[in-house]
Amino acid sequence: MELQSDEVVEQLRGLAPDLLVAGGSFQHYLPPPADLSKEERHAVWKVARERAIECCLKDLLEAAGLPPIEPNRLPSGSRLWPAGYVGSVSHKATSVVAVLGRSESIDLVGVDIDDRRGVELAAGLPRERPPAVSADCASAILFSAKEAVFKALHPVMDQRLGFDDIVMSWTSGPPLLMGTAHCRGRRLGVRCSLSVPYWIVAVAIRLVDPMGDHDPASQMRLRDDRRGR
Repeated sequence: MELQSDEVVEQLRGLAPDLLVAGGSFQHYLPPPADLSKEERHAVWKVARERAIECCLKDLLEAAGLPPIEPNRLPSGSRLWPAGYVGSVSHKATSVVAVLGRSESIDLVGVDIDDRRGVELAAGLPRERPPAVSADCASAILFSAKEAVFKALHPVMDQRLGFDDIVMSWTSGPPLLMGTAHCRGRRLGVRCSLSVPYWIVAVAIRLVDPMGDHDPASQMRLRDDRRGR
């Protein structure tokens, strides 16, 4: 299977220049919906999605110069990434993405892509609401941002995390939202993009900083400044 690059993948590359990014759409591998029953459509989509994830991960590892073998899963459900690397996977509808970073510079990473339509309103604290967005969009952003944080923390935390265990604070508004996630003594930088119509693209990262600056949002802004973004 060969994935077709789409706007979601390109947006993720812009959000996370420190990471290798792979993925795309597998829509072109699905038969016309009218040719299948509802049950058949779901079964075919599920098989195609698993093949797309496998293809995405192989492309990602190959781009890093690693053997293109899909990482195994641990009993916890986390993927066993190659030594010296951290990564994350997300999929929605017919899009699949994956990211990979060197653990010498990034020790935690999580990614999430989602459709921002039809998301139920999240409780959240008033101060968690992203600036300059509607209530329903704010809920979708919070869900996606916290899902990215959960994926980053899941491999290193024994406890189960709930929605309210992660608290967000924001430093900028759309179309590029930047902020910091706080969870049980850990902090991660978070970026969310609304640039692709109907989509949210979110990435959570904790950088390894030899200078001792532990503010994740400041770390990410400094990296951007050095690149001239």
